[in-house]
Amino acid sequence: MMERLTARQYAKKHKISIYNAIKLARTGQVPSETVEENGKEVLYLLEQAETPQTAAPEPEPKLTPEEEIKMLREENQRLNEELAQCRKKAK
Repeated sequence: MMERLTARQYAKKHKISIYNAIKLARTGQVPSETVEENGKEVLYLLEQAETPQTAAPEPEPKLTPEEEIKMLREENQRLNEELAQCRKKAK
């Protein structure tokens, strides 16, 4: 569900100036809508409403120190190979 925020509320939430919030809406970087309220046009910036997570993320299975060392060595080897490929491309 989309949450409607005024430019001032959006700016405060994202710690930017009101000017930059309006600029984001005008350039189309943030979805917005203009609504007429009490004879005045009010700019609302639309933002995806945050939904609280009901399920906690599953913890990673516990590894023995030997398994963890093996996993880290494999990861290190993979990254070294990837780095070597990048160096070859740069030459």
